[in-house]
Amino acid sequence: KYEAACAGGYDAFCGTSAIPNFVVIMRNPVVGCLPSQCIAPNKLGEPSVGTASPALGPVTGRTRVTVPITDLPAFTSKDVSVDLTLDVGGFSTKFYSDNIV
Repeated sequence: KYEAACAGGYDAFCGTSAIPNFVVIMRNPVVGCLPSQCIAPNKLGEPSVGTASPALGPVTGRTRVTVPITDLPAFTSKDVSVDLTLDVGGFSTKFYSDNIV
């Protein structure tokens, strides 16, 4: 017999003062709902963006740029999309990427 991991859903179980902690849920799956599967929103860090590396690249392009982001509330890279604008010599080019690793 199939039994849902958390009958009624994690959102309903965690209520209005907490949200599901999907990191805990995925690392330690159990049948049923446990208070340890919820987290208060104020316990989540504030997202911050670090310095891009490398800061410069060849004019020909095709340079992979790494931008560290911490405390981003995303479960996998598929939960993230990036929109950026490249300004070079007064010209702007917009990029949209779903190729995030």
